[in-house]
Amino acid sequence: MTEKTDSYEKKFELLEILVRKLEESSNIEESVKIFDEAIKLAKECHTLLQKSSLRIKQIEDDWNNIINNDE
Repeated sequence: MTEKTDSYEKKFELLEILVRKLEESSNIEESVKIFDEAIKLAKECHTLLQKSSLRIKQIEDDWNNIINNDE
């Protein structure tokens, strides 16, 4: 499986890096920029999780329809 740069895992890894930078930062302007970028990444991660959750629900529904039609 190839890793995409826009994958959830990659985004989450970048988010963790930003959190560490934010914890280490002593400059307010830098901290605000890092925080802004981290919030954007967190939203992107959330969106990817929602899409995955929806897809899982669709697969479950399809599977349940297959099982119910076999009975």
